[in-house]
Amino acid sequence: MARGHAIDGGSSSTHEQIRRDLSCCLNTGFENFIDKARRPYWTRGTPDETIKAVRDLGETHNGAPTQSPDTRKIGVDVRRMMLQRIMIMRGRVVGKTVNSNHNIRQDCVSRGFPMTKDLRNFIEAVTKKAPEQFLTIRQEVCPKWELSSIQKQLENENKFPLILFERVRGHDMKVVTNLFSSRRLLALALDTTVESVAGRLMEARRNRIKPVMVHKGPVKDVIIIGDKVDLKKLPVVTHCEKDVGPYITAGIMITRDLGGSLNAGIYRNRLLSSDRLTANFAPLTHAAQIADKAEAEGKELDAAIVVGHHPAMGICSQFRGQLGEFELEVMGGLLGEPVEMVPCETIDLPVPADAEIVIEGKIKPGVRDVDGPFGDYWLYYAQPVSARVFEVTAITHRYDAIYHDIYSVGPEHVILFSLGMEEVVLTQLRQIIPQVKAINIPPSGVTELVYVQIKKDCEGLGVNAALAALGIMRFKCAIVVDEDIDIYDDRKVVWAVMTRTQPDRSFFTVQGSYVSRTDPAAYPPWQRLTGQAILSTRLGVDATKPLDANFPEVAEPPRSMWAEATKSW
Repeated sequence: MARGHAIDGGSSSTHEQIRRDLSCCLNTGFENFIDKARRPYWTRGTPDETIKAVRDLGETHNGAPTQSPDTRKIGVDVRRMMLQRIMIMRGRVVGKTVNSNHNIRQDCVSRGFPMTKDLRNFIEAVTKKAPEQFLTIRQEVCPKWELSSIQKQLENENKFPLILFERVRGHDMKVVTNLFSSRRLLALALDTTVESVAGRLMEARRNRIKPVMVHKGPVKDVIIIGDKVDLKKLPVVTHCEKDVGPYITAGIMITRDLGGSLNAGIYRNRLLSSDRLTANFAPLTHAAQIADKAEAEGKELDAAIVVGHHPAMGICSQFRGQLGEFELEVMGGLLGEPVEMVPCETIDLPVPADAEIVIEGKIKPGVRDVDGPFGDYWLYYAQPVSARVFEVTAITHRYDAIYHDIYSVGPEHVILFSLGMEEVVLTQLRQIIPQVKAINIPPSGVTELVYVQIKKDCEGLGVNAALAALGIMRFKCAIVVDEDIDIYDDRKVVWAVMTRTQPDRSFFTVQGSYVSRTDPAAYPPWQRLTGQAILSTRLGVDATKPLDANFPEVAEPPRSMWAEATKSW
């Protein structure tokens, strides 16, 4: 996708084609028009062409003496509704700026016009479909420790709602957090069940939809360039007591390698100054490879940090594909529609048109600064390390932008991180062990634990499945259970381990393996008594029943009565 290239835009026939197509369905009724308007290309051309076509169409139909009063009313309605649709989708129309919260959004929804799938669309879906999963905090809160303290207290009460903080001290923007705090919210975001989240990601990977370039978008409502850039105007949060400072934790960085391929991923960014951030790329990530290549040639690396979009963007950012496979194609597959992109203002990269905030900048070769201490997903402080520096060249955002934050030591960090792992592990594991039914990487295991559910049909299959899972991904522990165990319930898995295993027969270990650079219990290689502690011992557990008819049967009431017994409550 070259900068400035627009898909289906600029054609001389666009105006007439839209007008002809709408004319064909206008006189057959408003419902037919609504069905027609669901096609995505109404806003794929240039806004001016679409606006002109709709206006001309309305004038022609309204003035036609042969029309019935009902048809004339449809003509007025059509023109108004289509213009409103364009206003929402593009954020601007004929020079007039439109606020993203304008009541025309509700008007369009009520009349059947599908809205763009973005952060606001998701928040609205949660409030309607699962209001118990949504919490609004209206009192003023401080971005230093207070937001995260509220989340910690809710976590202690085993509550993980999506939270919208309406007033953040010293800032105009609202803050939303906990988007990924439970599998229920992930299922809502992907319009599926809790058990099918990993499967939806697998499906989206097979059925990717490439992004499309458009001319404008809400993320261009406000454009700040050069000396006027000030990161401190964003409500960047400090989460833990000993964190070195505020961190952008939900930013999805888009980069382009020297070969032209785009990449997207989440990497923490420490706020250094009004126009500088760290860019902490973990080893083996695609961003680290891209940055290493650029630095080896002494070149600056263009990068854009996207803060705030539909959860599908965060989910797809964890996609474990090959370098050169653009994660936003998977996002399109998840949403069932292409992600609309606009060119950046100061660098040669495309960014989502419907994002809340975009931070543009460059990563300078050879420039480093301190990153850490930082409360990380292991729930310990990551010690200070040297990280690349991201120099900001522009910030663009919606007029009433919502800042997205991820609570770094909360479950959403782990749940989000584990999604891409699950998709890869499940796909590869089924190729080796077809009897695998499902897997779960539970938050309690901070991405280093995996539960594998199998349909056991031969002895030893549990051990084989554990070995395969440990080999596919850098898990510290793999626990294999039967298909009667709910792998989304830690209590059931622990019960299986306690009642279906013997440690000397069902457990096995593998020493001297690399799991994670952040493992607080890691040790150095055995050849040296001192050195970098980067190795761990892995554990496999076969918690499946033996294929023995005499093994005790699970005691429980008749399953057929479970649901029936509570109907009268």
